[in-house]
Amino acid sequence: MFGYGLQNGYSVTNLGKIQSDVIAEAVFIPPASPANKKIWGVLTVNNHMKICASNLIAEREV
Repeated sequence: MFGYGLQNGYSVTNLGKIQSDVIAEAVFIPPASPANKKIWGVLTVNNHMKICASNLIAEREV
């Protein structure tokens, strides 16, 4: 249902760009989606871009 069984999706999320005196750094915590094989999150805080990646590690039945 909804492609969750295939586990072959890719996701790129652009979280935007901000300038802040209060926030020095940030990281992207990806959602735990069983449909995505790989998720990239891109965010820029105070002119420092971070690309955070998450890979699905799933056990396969033999």
